[in-house]
Amino acid sequence: MLSDLQRLLVHALLSPDPGAELQRLAAEPGVDPEAARLLLALSPDALKVTRRIVRKLRLQRLAADPEIDALMEGDPAHFRELFRAYDAEVLPRSSFAEDELRAFRAFVDGRSS
Repeated sequence: MLSDLQRLLVHALLSPDPGAELQRLAAEPGVDPEAARLLLALSPDALKVTRRIVRKLRLQRLAADPEIDALMEGDPAHFRELFRAYDAEVLPRSSFAEDELRAFRAFVDGRSS
């Protein structure tokens, strides 16, 4: 059951609408019924707030780097586009700013090639 809880919650939190995504995922065949019940009891608003906090933490890790900060300041629209795509495509796995920065740079380099 714990693996279902974790998997579904992570997928939902990476969605633009975590509450709706969690409802969809919990209804999938094979999901442990107790896990689905617990997840569906979560507040959709709380899930949205949690998602925003995760995004904010990722952004703060990147902004600590002078080069990224200069990109944010110099071309905010371009950075916003890059960050949205990065956040949507790259799972948040980093606990440290250096790891997040490395993942972001790899993502940007992959888009450039």
